[in-house]
Amino acid sequence: DYLQMKIAVAYHRIGDFGQAERYFTGSVARQQDLGDWERQVSDLIQLGYLYEESGELPKARASFERALAVALKHESGLDIASAQLGLASVQIAQGEFDSALATLAQAQASYAAEHTDTNDGLLLLTTGQALAGKGEHKEALEYFRRALPAIQKDGNQRYRAMLYQARSASEEALG
Repeated sequence: DYLQMKIAVAYHRIGDFGQAERYFTGSVARQQDLGDWERQVSDLIQLGYLYEESGELPKARASFERALAVALKHESGLDIASAQLGLASVQIAQGEFDSALATLAQAQASYAAEHTDTNDGLLLLTTGQALAGKGEHKEALEYFRRALPAIQKDGNQRYRAMLYQARSASEEALG
């Protein structure tokens, strides 16, 4: 089961979305059969990001919403927050900036209730992206500024690249 998820991640990283989808969906089904809802939520979130990255936004949204439903059923605060963060990312990609900001506020509250700064950098980055989508670039830049230290500390190069791209777009929009 763990190996199946690791294979899916490997395929995702090398850009073979079809194989990654096959392994992730297989792992989700297996975790559901085993009653391992925590791994199921994790796999659904990973699958959501895979769909989002490959441009399949309706599938991404459905995957994040399913992950959120399972996490809510089991009252797992960190999983709820992670699913909300993914859902907000899709809402931004679909131009639903106010909905994304509301979802991000819920995610922030979920993280705060768990007394963790997990995903602070991504939360700040995504909030900045939603604000930029609304044309509020000055406010977005402040979120990007605050996100940078957390993302640097985390060491996630993908998030760092996303941050630089978003910050650059807002700076350009401001002239």
